Amino acid sequence: MRNSEKLVAAAFQLARQAWPVPLSALAKKAKLSPRALSAMGMATHHDVLNLMVAHTTGQITHKPVDGACVRDKLFELLMQRMDLLSPHRPALNNIINSAARHAPTALHLARAQRAACQAMLKHVGADPSPLLPMGLMAVYACTLQSFLADTTPDLSRTMAALDRHLGRAEKIWGVLRCENTTGK
Repeated sequence: MRNSEKLVAAAFQLARQAWPVPLSALAKKAKLSPRALSAMGMATHHDVLNLMVAHTTGQITHKPVDGACVRDKLFELLMQRMDLLSPHRPALNNIINSAARHAPTALHLARAQRAACQAMLKHVGADPSPLLPMGLMAVYACTLQSFLADTTPDLSRTMAALDRHLGRAEKIWGVLRCENTTGK
């Protein structure tokens, strides 16, 4: 297991108790030296948070179906992301609660999520409009609330929420594209 994987696993495990987690505790749990963390560019828990988001995004292996619409492709990618995050729900709750109380954490989390959304949009071949990552972030944030409360084994409530939010976003994005192409 690579050092980054060890650190992400340790971070998700310790975040089940609280967030932020001191770097010293993360290093100990991951069985890494402080020097190893420094070499990885991990100076603060915000750096670890960025790594956690990037690692989860990198774990998405879904290949979009040729001919499927962008909405369907995004649905599949976001559901795979939820599947990957499913074992970490208590950690996610603590991270989100920390972000709600601590503006720098919220900003770092938003920046990391924006990069993740940009990567997912690129993965599905979506138009690289600067507004789309922000729209997908909104879809993800709204769906994440349903996901964290979803106790169904098949995540059916999460799927329904994601479908609903993507449908709303599709209407908005369609209007934006229409306005851009007509010059209004």
